[in-house]
Amino acid sequence: MLAQVTRHGSEVGGYIWNKGFSRAMLQAHQVIYDTRLTIAEDYLYATEAAAAGENFWYNPVVRYTKINRPGSTIHSRTWEMSQQEDAVFSQMAAIKQRALADVNNASR
Repeated sequence: MLAQVTRHGSEVGGYIWNKGFSRAMLQAHQVIYDTRLTIAEDYLYATEAAAAGENFWYNPVVRYTKINRPGSTIHSRTWEMSQQEDAVFSQMAAIKQRALADVNNASR
């Protein structure tokens, strides 16, 4: 799951509209949605949740249709928003690295 949510263009993606997370798991690991971010906040949330979770189930059945609007944030982002997105993806890479290191250390 962590590899899927941290990679652009993966089947699962880092969006939150196609995932459900246990409230207990989110609370136990203090995963919160960063409302200060104006872009890529869903990717960061999904990454933190995937790094914290242990069990995932995937159902490839399409149950949601996303509509891209021309005036949406993703289509009208500024340079500052692009910089913020880059920073979020750097943060996601660090979370992924820590989670993988934790798994490797636990298996020793």
